[in-house]
Amino acid sequence: FVMADKARAELRLGQTDATIFVCFVLALMWQQRRPILAGAALGFIANFKFQSVVMIPYYAVRRRWGACFWTVFWSV
Repeated sequence: FVMADKARAELRLGQTDATIFVCFVLALMWQQRRPILAGAALGFIANFKFQSVVMIPYYAVRRRWGACFWTVFWSV
């Protein structure tokens, strides 16, 4: 909350690296227990860059079907 103005300025200027990094970290933390939130975080990344598409094969290989489904769902 303290850095909300910095985050808003970053998004306004088109710099989304920090946002993408935070969403990736959250998705990796939530992939086991909260696959819906992990998919939502990766779907949010897909709105900026398609880096989250890399996680779909990763989830398929690791057999995390819930996270894989929710990532595809939220990306669409």
